[in-house]
Amino acid sequence: MPEGDRPPGAGARGKSGLSAADREEQYVTVRGLRLHVVTCGRGSPLLLINGIGANLDMWAPFVEHLDGRRVILFDAPGTGKSGTPGLPLSMYQLAGVVADLLDAVGEDAVDVLGFSYGSALAQQFARRHPARVRRLVLAAATYGIGAVPGRASFLLASPSRYYSERLFR
Repeated sequence: MPEGDRPPGAGARGKSGLSAADREEQYVTVRGLRLHVVTCGRGSPLLLINGIGANLDMWAPFVEHLDGRRVILFDAPGTGKSGTPGLPLSMYQLAGVVADLLDAVGEDAVDVLGFSYGSALAQQFARRHPARVRRLVLAAATYGIGAVPGRASFLLASPSRYYSERLFR
């Protein structure tokens, strides 16, 4: 695509599909785990946390449109180019890994966007390290494994769920 035909904020794509502008790819070791980390852009820091099994490339189309942000992406332990732990990590332990990762890239407080399983990790991170989270965005989040909404009537496939006062009592 010719340079002038790109959407605003879309830079030249790097090898992983992320904008090549100010892109830094590195490996950091935290808690004995070798993590693949990419940072790009400049400005207010935004940490993006993937869904389960996804690598940081899933964010490429989104990142291309972020201007004025320093974006921090990483492959969670056991995914992408990051190392695999000897034993599964609890959500509590993973939140500690995220805190140490931010230390390694020199950020004290960030905005956090978690997608799917990454939204659960983002919540645990915010709970464990509230001073490090300025804003929290949860995308494709769930209300808990095995949980159901307070009233089964919310599961209706009818449009009445949007305007019926009876369903919201």
